[in-house]
Amino acid sequence: MNFFEEMEERFGINKLFRFGGVERADLVVMGSHDLLLEGILGDLRGKGISVEAHWIGSCGGLLSLSLGEADIAGIHLLDSRSMDYNVPFVRELFPMGVALFRGYEREIGWAYRDRFSIDELISGKLRLANRNKGSGTRILIDRILSELGGRASVRGYRSEYFTHSSACEAVARGRADVTMTIRPIAESFSLRFSAIGWERYDFAVKEEILEKEAFSEFLRELTSKKDFSIAGYRFPEDTGARIL
Repeated sequence: MNFFEEMEERFGINKLFRFGGVERADLVVMGSHDLLLEGILGDLRGKGISVEAHWIGSCGGLLSLSLGEADIAGIHLLDSRSMDYNVPFVRELFPMGVALFRGYEREIGWAYRDRFSIDELISGKLRLANRNKGSGTRILIDRILSELGGRASVRGYRSEYFTHSSACEAVARGRADVTMTIRPIAESFSLRFSAIGWERYDFAVKEEILEKEAFSEFLRELTSKKDFSIAGYRFPEDTGARIL
């Protein structure tokens, strides 16, 4: 079973572009959708580095690494036992062959047009633009709803949006009332934002690409962002450092 078939079976995710018959890009990036990462990849393309990017969620990104489909996976997965992000997952799934590099922190919360309360969401008064199965945001949504015992009654729970932008667009256009997203994308759609907290967004990387010039350029672009103030993002001192 290849990666995309496994994704369909485990998470119900649609098949994406395959590389058969097409020259592989210098960097293949899969995983969780992120606005800042889009900008980094755009900067790399501007330097003549070919990049393929597919937003298939954090779990999908890790699966793609395990099956050789991706070079880099952007992930934000919270381990409920240790309450640590990303490290427990990479350590357990990849005892060797995959490194983890520190990324940055993102402010995450609920985005909505007019009003929002968790009680109204659980009671079915508000419609949710849910994220795709296997994404870190979907896992967080499920955790919150499960703790409150209200998943079954949420309108729109079965909907799936593969990017923060598509989920926020659904809210902005009135197809849904609320979604969970990161601050800069909520603000780009002129939505109100109720923050939940900050999450870590890191990069799992195949060790075999660590010496490639394309990856070195990726790290240079990543670490250069520490010099800027970007709404909804925070950069720890070890951004760009290998942590596993």
